[in-house]
Amino acid sequence: MLPTGCPCTEEGLSCIDDIFTQLKNMKIRSDVPPDGEEENCFCPPSCSESEYQYISKPLINYESPNKDWAIVKIKLAYLPSERFTRRVICGKLDFAVCVGGVGGLLLGASLLSLIEIVHFLFLRPLMNLCQKLGSHH
Repeated sequence: MLPTGCPCTEEGLSCIDDIFTQLKNMKIRSDVPPDGEEENCFCPPSCSESEYQYISKPLINYESPNKDWAIVKIKLAYLPSERFTRRVICGKLDFAVCVGGVGGLLLGASLLSLIEIVHFLFLRPLMNLCQKLGSHH
């Protein structure tokens, strides 16, 4: 089936061929006047391609009209520039996850083991001290 839901028949294939021919004959947008019967699709220019505009005016050489000659002047309307996009590869949370992962992999450390270390080093001695002081009274 075609994307429009029509069955794929000879008429559908003929329609696709007609549209393909129309698209093939379209010109990409430019400031050059269309030649003949070509259509202009007004497609936006690519970000990686340069777009040039030209201004022309006919000059008549009154001194020697039988000679072919031309004057070409090329000027930049504005300086070319490139666009850069900064993408952060590793944020603060990503860094914390990486450090935790490496610590867990190499040291066998985890958040639970860090809590246990705090408990055994600080809370347990404090609780034992409180019990000893409470039992003396």
